Amino acid sequence: MQTPTVTFTGFLAAIYDFFVYIKNVVLTGSFHVSSGSTNYAAIFGGIRSWIVTIMTFLFILFVIWAIYIRIRVYEVDELLDGLDKKHHIPPHVVARKVNTRWATIMLHFASQNPNDWRAAIIDADSMLDELVTSLGYTGQSLGEKLTSIRINDFPTLQSAWEAHKVRNLIAHEGANYNLTERQKDMTRRNYEAVFRDAGII
Repeated sequence: MQTPTVTFTGFLAAIYDFFVYIKNVVLTGSFHVSSGSTNYAAIFGGIRSWIVTIMTFLFILFVIWAIYIRIRVYEVDELLDGLDKKHHIPPHVVARKVNTRWATIMLHFASQNPNDWRAAIIDADSMLDELVTSLGYTGQSLGEKLTSIRINDFPTLQSAWEAHKVRNLIAHEGANYNLTERQKDMTRRNYEAVFRDAGII
């Protein structure tokens, strides 16, 4: 079979036909236009057909991939949800223990009557004595018990001492002791700090 000879003139003619075809496509908006000896409409039509086929194939693959990913995500969500339910500890409401004795003492502290404040301090100091005794400290009085405590073992020891000093003043002077509202509040806070730290209120 004889190979066709391509001349320079023929090459230039082919280029010219191609640009004429492009011009006609731009002007008419259609690929099916005449452009001389070369059937570019058939060539581009074939290329377009291949492109459409490939794009359709890729679109189908994309749809299949998207469906697969969605199924996998659903399976993972189900798995994680199951593990979460398996290890989840349902929250529960813990009712805070109310110390009725301290609640009564607080009512006395809230009174406008200084005698009630004195009674509250005396009772709170009695609670402090019971607390210290329950922790294993011994002595003839609360003061002796507090003296035997090391600060490292009892973080609120200073608050206990400050509150107990006021109690002693009230015990020695009774109604003659001028208990101010500010001192009452400070003493209440000291007892409260000790009892909260010990976990009894």
